[in-house]
Amino acid sequence: MEFMNQVFINVFSVILVIATLISLGRPAWKAGPETTPDMNLYRYFAISISTIMLVDAVLWYIDSHPLSTGRPIHIVLYIIYYGLQLAPSSIYILYTEFHLYESMVRIRKALRVIIPANLLIVLISVTSPWTGIFFTIDQANGYTRGYAIIPLFAFIALMTMLGLTLVIVSRKKVPSKTALTLLLFPLFSLTGGIIQALNFGVVMVWPSCVIFVIAAALNIQKEQIHTDHLTGLMNRRRLEQELFQSLHNATKALGGILIDLNDFKQINDTWGHHVGDRALQEAAEILRHAAGPKDIIARVGGDEFILLSPGGDASHLEQIREQISYLATLHKLDETHPYSLSFSMGSDLYDEDRDHQGETFLMHLDNLMYQEKAAYKSRKLSE
Repeated sequence: MEFMNQVFINVFSVILVIATLISLGRPAWKAGPETTPDMNLYRYFAISISTIMLVDAVLWYIDSHPLSTGRPIHIVLYIIYYGLQLAPSSIYILYTEFHLYESMVRIRKALRVIIPANLLIVLISVTSPWTGIFFTIDQANGYTRGYAIIPLFAFIALMTMLGLTLVIVSRKKVPSKTALTLLLFPLFSLTGGIIQALNFGVVMVWPSCVIFVIAAALNIQKEQIHTDHLTGLMNRRRLEQELFQSLHNATKALGGILIDLNDFKQINDTWGHHVGDRALQEAAEILRHAAGPKDIIARVGGDEFILLSPGGDASHLEQIREQISYLATLHKLDETHPYSLSFSMGSDLYDEDRDHQGETFLMHLDNLMYQEKAAYKSRKLSE
């Protein structure tokens, strides 16, 4: 009955993964225009371990009843099983890279190594029935491990350790709860691997990874509640929480910049709302690159953004303003865009005597921004 226990564990784990994906809604269950790169990677990760566990469940049954199916089917299932072994660790590294750096450039560089490595594993798996590298299936449908199984699992463990190291080294780039969530996959998969190595016939690596799938889903749900759907920045609700926390940290100064995208209505009216959405996304990307590692950025209105800088001083705010203007100038030089981006900004440090509370501080920044907005409109009329 040992095989039945393993089949039950695998099937139950897959059901948990499917239920988790459904609970996250369409972005996790089905790709769409609103799906972010990290959500796509999360879905691919969940699909890869689910496929491995389902195939593994079938193989447990077949291996316990060698003559229950044809040899070709048995071979195909093992090709799929071994061909996918590297996929979860590879996808996890990409998922971690995106969360830590939010850079598609880094993702593309990582893919140059990850894709060939996975294709090599698939190729070896396909040829294994004849070469015996990963496995062999005899005429009686009996399975035998190949001579390269230990190097394969060692390589997968190395990839997993690489992801673990990446999180540990760069953990300060993300909130502590996010870093903890990212640590769950390597910790549980490596622990499951040790248990599996010490107890032959017990498969714990992939079922243990379901814990990461569920924990990541909880983190995603929290981000969905507090994230602006279009730009991926914080929304106003999250901003108010961050502002409240910053103002109650009396040991730190607080700087703020209210940023308005100039001529946004003209972009919408001239090229349509889909182009306007792209302009907002590009504006958000400029703000991300201009902000410091501890700065907080939120979209609070149609074309309005706020940057909060806990611990920031006047020179830091001025540096951010200059960087935003510089990046907007570079955007203007890119002739592939039918529009240019420019910003009106109001910036200042929080003053307890003047502002009293967070909402008053935001109103103060709003007044400063509108003064700059008026000056911008005057310059435009005079041109």
